[in-house]
Amino acid sequence: MAFLKRNLFIFFVALMLSACTAPKNYKVISGAVHNTGSDSMFPVTATILYTEDQAMLIDTQFTNKEAQQIVEEIKKSGKPLTLIYISHGDPDFYFGLDTVLNAYPNAHVIATSATVEKIRREGIGKLKYWRKYIGDQAPKRIVIPTALTSNTFDFGQDSFIVKGDDPNRTYLWMPKQRMIIGGSLLSNNMFIWTADARTSEQRMLWDKTVLEMRNLSPRITIPGHYLGNDPVANESIEFTHQYINTYDEVLKSNHSIYDIVRKMKEHYPQLGGDLNLEVSTTIILNNANF
Repeated sequence: MAFLKRNLFIFFVALMLSACTAPKNYKVISGAVHNTGSDSMFPVTATILYTEDQAMLIDTQFTNKEAQQIVEEIKKSGKPLTLIYISHGDPDFYFGLDTVLNAYPNAHVIATSATVEKIRREGIGKLKYWRKYIGDQAPKRIVIPTALTSNTFDFGQDSFIVKGDDPNRTYLWMPKQRMIIGGSLLSNNMFIWTADARTSEQRMLWDKTVLEMRNLSPRITIPGHYLGNDPVANESIEFTHQYINTYDEVLKSNHSIYDIVRKMKEHYPQLGGDLNLEVSTTIILNNANF
């Protein structure tokens, strides 16, 4: 399957470096980055982390088929999936929960309170909407995660810190591994979905968070959406920072959807994901719901 053969990246080495000083059965020792690429409607990322005896999943893909591919990959490890973290309240991050929990019903599902509230408020409506387009690839139910009561949680002996200036758009920081899992805040090599940041102030707040990521000097950075090669260095931070500012300037100097899309394609002629640019711009200019 193209999903696994082309877009699976194992990052054992960097994680192994930080696993040498603690009992093996408690430390994160390996991981896998899954991204469905141009073959899917949303090239969204799911990340699996492993200790010696258990697995953790961050985000669960959009369709049942894509989620099942993650299930099959975890099964190959022979380790139980014990923890699932949902990083954002858009369907491509959590629709796969139904499929994953059918395979691992004892996995604990967590998210920030803002993400939980967004899923609770919008989930059923999003499910009804997307069933018209993806049919039986939509989940049969909406799973509501348990809300975190603080900005930290643990998996084995590793701590995760939820960071970000906007509670609706956060990222995970693993300080021991110096790893960022960027969620909806980071993209790479594609036009970015910007409809969740409709004003210049919101876009600059987003950029502020991206620059805070840069200042952490991460060793590994995993974007929530990307096309092309698996970017685990910091290129997604620089790409997202530049894109946000370019888009903000283009919006200020152009006032039609056509002109904005044209200008952005002039700035980024090689990018894919045109629909993100076109739909986001339409939503922002028309102040429309989605």
